[in-house]
Amino acid sequence: MVEGYVRFICNIFGENYIGDFKKSIDSVDRNKLMNKIHSMVSVLNNKEQIKIIAKFDLKNKNESYDGDVSSIINKLKKYSKDLYHYLFKNIDIEVLVERVKNEVPKESFVKRNINVNNMNGYDYEQIANIYERGEGVPVNKELAYEWYLKSVETNEYYGYLGMLHCYRDGIGVKKNDYEYFKWLLELVTVHISVPAVYEEISKCYEYGLGTEVDKSKSKKYKDIAFKVDKNYFGYIFM
Repeated sequence: MVEGYVRFICNIFGENYIGDFKKSIDSVDRNKLMNKIHSMVSVLNNKEQIKIIAKFDLKNKNESYDGDVSSIINKLKKYSKDLYHYLFKNIDIEVLVERVKNEVPKESFVKRNINVNNMNGYDYEQIANIYERGEGVPVNKELAYEWYLKSVETNEYYGYLGMLHCYRDGIGVKKNDYEYFKWLLELVTVHISVPAVYEEISKCYEYGLGTEVDKSKSKKYKDIAFKVDKNYFGYIFM
């Protein structure tokens, strides 16, 4: 199990960041290894991350983790996605950016006009695209989802579109109409002047996509779409 954590956390932080931590993987002193994991996470000055490691360790204590590293990781999969998301959400953005700079070829940054020395929310959305499409790196839809989420944290409009895309098309997460609808509602609270978003909400109420059918609300949001832009004629969203 410890091997699984080591591999898993190496994947999140990048082996260069951890240094020679992975070399201790064959140690027979399990407690020592777990302490190293806790110490590595505590570098981020977030005690909650230490607690989450302990929580997952406790949850798995009755499971057998014999076998090679691959089999251990497979057994961890049912827990690792939540753990991955939790850690990614709380990792300092500078750490994540450094990993991307070491992992993504310069050509991919140039192609998308990303300034690696001064990234913003739009650049995070572009990084998500890089991982989703495998531009110079292996396709990693889970990582794409996390970068869309980082983009949203800056209130970037295209980051919100990325989250909608994820829940509509199953990118890094399962398709979920309710989450799709929830993100639409959140989007219009931040970016209030995009008529197509209001019309999409209108359609959700009209057809019961992620919410109950409500004709009056459908009409309300369609009216808002034309109110925020008098020249709006309607078009397909996303």
